[in-house]
Amino acid sequence: TTGGSGTGSLTFTVSNPGVTGCTISGNSLSATYVGICRVKALQAGDDTYDPINAFKEISIGYAKTSQSN
Repeated sequence: TTGGSGTGSLTFTVSNPGVTGCTISGNSLSATYVGICRVKALQAGDDTYDPINAFKEISIGYAKTSQSN
């Protein structure tokens, strides 16, 4: 993941993993249940910039993969 200014490391964490079973592995978000995953992005500070974080809520829905008639 790239973008923004500064050289501080960029990390992602899930702030509510118990609600939907959300996990992050590398750059991928996975969920076990329907609901809202709340992801926190943190860019560490460096000599020029202070650390900063941001949150994003992602809605996880259910899509049927097959249907019987």
